[in-house]
Amino acid sequence: MTMKENNNIQDASKLLLISSKRLGDVIFTTPSLCLLRKFKPNATIDVLAFSAIAEQALTNNPHINQLLLAKNHDIKTLEATYDVVLPMINNTSVNTYLEGSTKLKACSRMPFDRHLKDYFNDFLISIWPTLKDDTMGSYELSPAVEDYAMVEQLLESKHVNVAEQPLI
Repeated sequence: MTMKENNNIQDASKLLLISSKRLGDVIFTTPSLCLLRKFKPNATIDVLAFSAIAEQALTNNPHINQLLLAKNHDIKTLEATYDVVLPMINNTSVNTYLEGSTKLKACSRMPFDRHLKDYFNDFLISIWPTLKDDTMGSYELSPAVEDYAMVEQLLESKHVNVAEQPLI
């Protein structure tokens, strides 16, 4: 897949990002979501997840407007409401799903000498060179309030005092 020049990403106000189906790859792309949101604070940034585990990992992410599941959407229908489609990962299942997309902007196929998220970050920097000056930030999950309560109950039942033994 090569970069198509028919859409101007810099001016896009509605972006559809395509995530991986693998949990680790999804978590590794969370700093990119944060950076993209920082650079485009008023844009609609939606993410299309390729698996239930990817959807769970991205649920409650504050940098995403809407989270969608790929199995429920056809790309040709879905992309009609977006200015640009950006895959955060370039692999066979994503490429197959995106065949026929007219709003696709993607980095070229990768030689796999680095993690796939590094190629997406480099791709973003090629579009917005000023991103290079920003720190990528940490990987993040955004648990729901009920998840915090459940963890607190579990820790209490195991007699773990987080104030004395912080979780890292």
